[in-house]
Amino acid sequence: MNPEFGAFRRRHTVSSPPRSARRACHTLKKVLAFYLATPGTERSHYLARYSFRCAETFLGNPCINEITPKATRDYVSHELGRGLRTASIRNILGLLSAATSRYINEHGLAIRNPFLRVPIPREGHDRTRHQPVQSELLVAIRTACVLANDELRWILAIIIDTGARLNEIVGLGIRDIAVDAVVPHIVIIDRPWRRLKTARSKRLIPLAGGALWAAQQILATARTGQVHAFPHYVQHGKKVGKNVSSTLKEWLAMRGLDRGVHALRHVFVDRLRDVECPPDIRRALAGWADKTMEGRYGYGYSLETLKGWVDRIVGPVFCDLRSLASIERPKLTTYECVSRVLALVRELGRPRWQDLIGSTALHYADLRRGFDYGRRHGLIVVAHVRDVCYRDATRYVAIDRPIPPRLAMQVSAPSCDVEACATALLRQPFSMRNAECFPTQNWRENEYCCGRGWEAPIRQLKRNFRHRLIAADSIM
Repeated sequence: MNPEFGAFRRRHTVSSPPRSARRACHTLKKVLAFYLATPGTERSHYLARYSFRCAETFLGNPCINEITPKATRDYVSHELGRGLRTASIRNILGLLSAATSRYINEHGLAIRNPFLRVPIPREGHDRTRHQPVQSELLVAIRTACVLANDELRWILAIIIDTGARLNEIVGLGIRDIAVDAVVPHIVIIDRPWRRLKTARSKRLIPLAGGALWAAQQILATARTGQVHAFPHYVQHGKKVGKNVSSTLKEWLAMRGLDRGVHALRHVFVDRLRDVECPPDIRRALAGWADKTMEGRYGYGYSLETLKGWVDRIVGPVFCDLRSLASIERPKLTTYECVSRVLALVRELGRPRWQDLIGSTALHYADLRRGFDYGRRHGLIVVAHVRDVCYRDATRYVAIDRPIPPRLAMQVSAPSCDVEACATALLRQPFSMRNAECFPTQNWRENEYCCGRGWEAPIRQLKRNFRHRLIAADSIM
């Protein structure tokens, strides 16, 4: 061959990629990193990390073109042996398959997806169907919600009589609640702090029974300029907190329903079936998509039509419970709040904060007031348990210490007479026990100390007596 022709061909011929590039390994970690870089919800990314972590535990980090069908079948057998249900395994394989297909299509790879259509032995045979919830249990839960009359029970009451998802109710805004409309209803739409599960989840749900009562309580207790219906459970105004579900689940379990909050959504659909509600009405109330051609036409059912079917399942059951909402809870002093909280902690035995709330022995404001006082003054301490491994949250125990005098504790109540309390304190022997009764700086942040005329005199009293208290203790 002519040397000049060989040089010309080398100059004008596209060189092939090096062998190392041709053998580039597309591992599971690369697929996961690519999937997390694409837009998605926080929950989808969390499930992706969990699914790939489960796969890497058994398969390691191989190239996706090196994963054989036998390896995926062995992985399924491994998960079955670990006690995982077939539905959970299918969810893991579905996410692995979706992420891998997206990676293959984006990079133009001519390889097969190893997680596509993987068979699972006896799939669906391990599914357990729960028995329907009895109407007596539902009435008991409603009654407990009305008697407790706090934010968590308002959430539960709305879910019972609307069938909405927990995230949809907790993420409601004040403007999403229309009680004064011709047909009282709530609006389920996307919010900056809460995204809906599907596009069909956007809907209007009529209010009746316990849901209407809870919505009225929310608007009656809302502050001026309040944006969120439940501001305590929206973290920094950006996203819905995750501790509501566990707290309500434990509260329901203590009352005989051990299937979680989402079970109430299933119960709502069963109640609609019992009154022979048409399937398309059920889909409209639950926020499910209608995949038929007929479902694509028109706007949907009117609120009057939906309200008629909701009224059928609510009936006169809740009418008898509305009288309970008018019962005024007794106004407890700080001494009584602390005494009852200490007794409740001793009765439950190393309870968590969720256990104290779930007991409903005290109103939330009284429970918080007594608990905070006990924590500040060492009456309630953290239980250090080494022999038992608890899953979550901190547990508390009550210390056998005498509670400060009733008069000293009444100084912290907004309704007390500051001058009378100051005069009584001046006549008592000075000790640091008297100083413990004064409010601390973080009391201004608590809801139950929202008075305006009593903080300044107490702070001035604390400044004036501080040196005399310390001096008296040093003399003793």
